[in-house]
Amino acid sequence: MAILVAAHPAGALRLKKVLAGHELSFVSTMEEAEQVLERGRFLGILLGVQFDESRMLKLLERLRSEKRLPIPVVCIIGIKGRLSEAAVNACKKAASALGAEAVLDLAHFPDDERGNARLRGTILSTMLASRPASVPQDW
Repeated sequence: MAILVAAHPAGALRLKKVLAGHELSFVSTMEEAEQVLERGRFLGILLGVQFDESRMLKLLERLRSEKRLPIPVVCIIGIKGRLSEAAVNACKKAASALGAEAVLDLAHFPDDERGNARLRGTILSTMLASRPASVPQDW
């Protein structure tokens, strides 16, 4: 099953490497995300803080307000040196309040074999654990 990656193209490069072997659908705008979500079924959504000029929270809010089957959302913060600790914490609180299953800061996952393996495991286990029992396995 595919994973939707809604992220800035530069940020999507690492996620592509981390999730190699999984079917990934990449979108970089709100409009693309809405179109792809209408057509596809996804294991989960990876949502980057820089998605569509920092519209991560807007897409998350839309996802949670619609009456579609719940799709686990993992938010990714990965801007090195651009956000203060206070800003990162604010993003985490806002995303959690809007229903994200997890908010991961890439600063805690080194971009090496071990760090990327931990990141992959965290993303996939969060998505699988967050799927409601009422959602069909092939959804």
